[in-house]
Amino acid sequence: MLTLALAAPPISACARALLDVVRANNNAATAAASARAFVVDGTTVGRVLPKSAAALGRYAIFDVSEEAVTLRGDAGATLEERSKAVTEVICDLRAEGSVPMLDGWRDEAFAVRTSFFAPPSLVVERAAAGLFGAPAYGVFVNCYTEGADGRAARMW
Repeated sequence: MLTLALAAPPISACARALLDVVRANNNAATAAASARAFVVDGTTVGRVLPKSAAALGRYAIFDVSEEAVTLRGDAGATLEERSKAVTEVICDLRAEGSVPMLDGWRDEAFAVRTSFFAPPSLVVERAAAGLFGAPAYGVFVNCYTEGADGRAARMW
């Protein structure tokens, strides 16, 4: 039997420094372990961290337990009714300034759903998506322009 030993290619100093930063900031496991299911209409659509659960628990439309934050059925039977009820809560939280992520409010509707192609369970302001631990999708484009010498001059 022939055994080949393949050596990993050397990592540049720049790549190593970037990996060190990623490793230093890759600490979501602790937070993830403390997160509770966010349940809408019987389906888990996100994960809610303890501080967010406490903030949401002040409102009658949510039932909060150690395992889950559940949007109550009486918050609305339709997507529109549920979304309106939750929007009132996040507008209140934004007005009192108790949830810093809502400072990023941009009047952009965001569909909370179990997967990219699933129908929405709820529509909230995009800045509030993280409050509910909803999967978020986006497109990022990075471009660069060349300088007179043909090398990258600017990145945006």
